[in-house]
Amino acid sequence: MHYLIVVARNEPALYEHLRTRHRGDPRVRVVVDRRGAGEPVTTAGAPPVERRRRRSWLATGAPHELVELAREDAAESPSPTPQPSVPTEEAPVQMSEKEILEDPQRVTRWVAESQQMLGAAIPALIEARDHLRQTLETKERECERLQGELDALRGNLGALQIEFARLRGEREAMSETFSGIVGLLGQAQRPLDEIARRLHVVQPVAVDRSAV
Repeated sequence: MHYLIVVARNEPALYEHLRTRHRGDPRVRVVVDRRGAGEPVTTAGAPPVERRRRRSWLATGAPHELVELAREDAAESPSPTPQPSVPTEEAPVQMSEKEILEDPQRVTRWVAESQQMLGAAIPALIEARDHLRQTLETKERECERLQGELDALRGNLGALQIEFARLRGEREAMSETFSGIVGLLGQAQRPLDEIARRLHVVQPVAVDRSAV
């Protein structure tokens, strides 16, 4: 039995993957679908093969389809870049057991790998979240303590400002008192200076008694 895999033209990566995968299998040919809408394409140089009419999987959005070929179609020499040769009347798709089981197995593998990744990532994320929460609580307590210290410092600053204002008032009062005392001393000094001047002018004359 020989098979023809027709890959949609918008799936170049899938075409290269399937072509590399089945390169050593002479029973499988991989081609790109180049048919236009409603344009029938026939295999050049190959005898017609009786096929039952069906709708192509590519028309439903499938990336590729597998078509069973008769022995006459397989007699063509393979080409490195073969053109698609699928007529409008196509045979029903017959997928091998390996290809039928490939997608479920791949999905199962993806699910297992995803569960493994989530099983490793979720505990790490939970641990990081708990660590961040503890750090946040510690910072909040530190902020509350600093806020209390700041309030206490503000209270002390207010008290110091009040004490400074009181001391400045006392200093101003003492300065005014001292200025008044200096003024009074100046006023009292002037009469004393006058009395001293007068006493200096009126002095007793010394009498010589030896001459008597």
